[in-house]
Amino acid sequence: MSVNEKSLKLIIKLTRETAKNSMLWQVKSPPKSLTYATDDEIFTYFYASYKDKVVAIFVRKYKHYHDEDDFSWSERNVFAVLDYQDRVLIEFDQYSPALTDLFTIVREKVSNLDGLLDDLLG
Repeated sequence: MSVNEKSLKLIIKLTRETAKNSMLWQVKSPPKSLTYATDDEIFTYFYASYKDKVVAIFVRKYKHYHDEDDFSWSERNVFAVLDYQDRVLIEFDQYSPALTDLFTIVREKVSNLDGLLDDLLG
């Protein structure tokens, strides 16, 4: 099984665990190791501890060059496994509905929209 296949299996498992509220995700500033020596920007960064590792999901914005001086900004969802010194061990950034689902559910859980609606409507 390839690293990408294993990453997808882990992403699906984390989605299930997050939906069951078995995982607590938090938001923070991304570690410098994700953007060091690049033009990339990361504004949305979520992380959680899982089996002695740090798992993270974030949106990476990067320059997509059309020519030497002509570029536009693009973005993609990224899943990563890091150690506790914020070193990237695995990074998965291929388009995947599973990755999109994980990002969506993590964002919903961290923002606590249900609790906010309950407070406003209750």
